[in-house]
Amino acid sequence: MKVTCSAFTLVELLVVMAVVGLLAGLSVPAIQKATESGRRSACTSNIKNLTQTLLLYAQQNDGNFPSIVYRGKSWPTCLFEAGLIRAPTAYSENQGKNMFYCPSACSVRKPSLGNWLTYCMNDYAGARDPQVGLQSAFGMKQVRVSAHSKFSLIMDGCWKDGGYAANVNPLDQPPTGAHPPSKDTNSPTLGVNVGFADGHVEMVKKSDIPTDPSKVFWSGQE
Repeated sequence: MKVTCSAFTLVELLVVMAVVGLLAGLSVPAIQKATESGRRSACTSNIKNLTQTLLLYAQQNDGNFPSIVYRGKSWPTCLFEAGLIRAPTAYSENQGKNMFYCPSACSVRKPSLGNWLTYCMNDYAGARDPQVGLQSAFGMKQVRVSAHSKFSLIMDGCWKDGGYAANVNPLDQPPTGAHPPSKDTNSPTLGVNVGFADGHVEMVKKSDIPTDPSKVFWSGQE
């Protein structure tokens, strides 16, 4: 009995390769979208936890939010010393594996080894006036806030001079959009995850964040 072996022709091989390439091209955007969705969810969870921690700090300190920085201590250190979080560490030690780092931001703008976080606290919530640099032992009192659901406490960070700042304001350290990840820090279409003084977290377009520090988003006053 004669056995014949069939083989793919060149045309058939090219067709198969074209189909495989097409399927790969279709799957890559879907994978990227799913990856960013996971990063965004992680960022929202981080912001939520930090917002709740800031509110708990205020509850324990006569309604005062922590100071942005006072006598060499930044707001994460204040939260640690109040027993509300684990000791913050630099990126060189943790590689962004804790709630102080946005995975989307880290994917395109890797923190410097000395960065402790990618999230920023609102300068005005931390009782600092960026125009004059005034600082106090505590941040703003909750009773001074007239619209808690519109007053920002913490958000995706400010990328400045090759690193992330611990504080943010509309004058010289505006927030950097992180969603979706982009190296274009000034794109108005990027999203900024924001934690508000009533405890909710919301994705806000960079173009919708006011540049006027007197607006309720920054000042807490309507």
